[in-house]
Amino acid sequence: MNTRCLIALTAIALAASTVEAKGSFRTKSAPTYHTYTVGGNQKSGLQTWRAGSQNKLFGGIKNLISAPVEIPAAMNRGYQSKGVGGAMFSGLTQGLTNMVRRAGAGAADVVTFPTKYPNGSYRTTMPAKGPIQVYQGSRKR
Repeated sequence: MNTRCLIALTAIALAASTVEAKGSFRTKSAPTYHTYTVGGNQKSGLQTWRAGSQNKLFGGIKNLISAPVEIPAAMNRGYQSKGVGGAMFSGLTQGLTNMVRRAGAGAADVVTFPTKYPNGSYRTTMPAKGPIQVYQGSRKR
């Protein structure tokens, strides 16, 4: 059953991407952002879509992986500013809130990677940070 669901979701994603890619070749509107190759030639619509959707997918996966690190990072920030009590209460609640936000943004990016939804481009919903970047950001004073 799980294999059938995975195949069905993959087929839906490919169909949605094909429809969107075909539509971008017919329209004369300017692309949302310009990307250029090393030689200076502008990339085609399909190359732009492929690069943008891959960045969105991998950014979403990165956010999903680094979401649990938000709790110790917030506790570390709370300890540095408020001591042990701040780390235990406000750091924990802020870390849980940040974890849910980062995991939700990552899940949304993974689900919607073939489309330009929700912000009209292939940017990630929340800037992608790896687990080490999240934790090192908590150590700055």
